[in-house]
Amino acid sequence: MNSSQAAYAATVDYNRIVELILAGDPGGKASLYSVFGRGLQFLAKRRSARHVDDCIEMTVAEVINYVQAGKLASPQHLLSLVRESLNRVLVIASKTSETWPLMTSPEVPESLKVRVLAAFRNLDQREIEALRRFYLCNQPQEQICREMKIGAARFEQTKAIARRMIAS
Repeated sequence: MNSSQAAYAATVDYNRIVELILAGDPGGKASLYSVFGRGLQFLAKRRSARHVDDCIEMTVAEVINYVQAGKLASPQHLLSLVRESLNRVLVIASKTSETWPLMTSPEVPESLKVRVLAAFRNLDQREIEALRRFYLCNQPQEQICREMKIGAARFEQTKAIARRMIAS
């Protein structure tokens, strides 16, 4: 961090942003975009040219959920939380490139998007594809297992893992 970045970071009121988020005030989300938007956009473009705006939106949603859950140790850790959240979202986005547009639909609640993408982070590409076909394309389990050469027990286990991750 150079001296101008350090000076800017010192002027940001992280306490106020966290207070707004905890209060459920829309100004908290606006403040996150205002303070971190350009940096998130730069980092997201640098790591992934696709879905930059969606990655930023998911990062902000994840940060808000984390703060509202009371998991942020100190407002001064907000910057590192934003950076870590963006890294998680970018990893998930790289694993779920086909299903990503479906997860950005306005009909899907933000909290569900975050939980589903977190569950996807722990699955491999074949498991994600099988779940995508089952839940989003309404293909029968037997057809998916036959076409993807996945055992029925393995498919059931994958569904159970995803359900547990989404429920938590």
